[in-house]
Amino acid sequence: MHYIEEPNWNGNLSEVLKHEEFLAKTGTDPREEIASNLVRLIPENASVLCYDKSFEKLIIKGLASDFPQYKEKLLNINKNLLDMMTPFREMHLYKREMKGRHSIKAVLPALVPELRYDELAVSNGRAACTAYAKLSRIDNKEEIERLSKGLLEYCKLDTFAMVKILEKLYEIVSEK
Repeated sequence: MHYIEEPNWNGNLSEVLKHEEFLAKTGTDPREEIASNLVRLIPENASVLCYDKSFEKLIIKGLASDFPQYKEKLLNINKNLLDMMTPFREMHLYKREMKGRHSIKAVLPALVPELRYDELAVSNGRAACTAYAKLSRIDNKEEIERLSKGLLEYCKLDTFAMVKILEKLYEIVSEK
């Protein structure tokens, strides 16, 4: 996850940007570890940017239901989710390169062409799920390390993509 602690930034997020990464242990149910890390890393009442708020809300509500010890803090996170997809889904900003789509995989190359998913070992959500599931079934340390690195790189790009898209949106608004 990428985050900023500075409430007043000037549009250049790279000056205040921080990064945390987490990959749940394989071979067990990772949900409690995920819930625990979310409430540990996200301060109360922080604005949380995501891409496809409906999906994230569903997952967080499920975690809150299954792990009542984190319920209050998880639901606080849920109420502070902001959807980065909105300006693209509602066509407030559209570029031909998006080809009628508004997913992060369509928006990122249209706005920030130097960042690309297709060059990653794990390049989409389905591949990430497959790689994570495979981690618990293999014993080869090099393969585990390769898959784990690929997953972390994919997740890092996913959150960094939102940072770069936010910077582009800030640029556009500042120009007006």
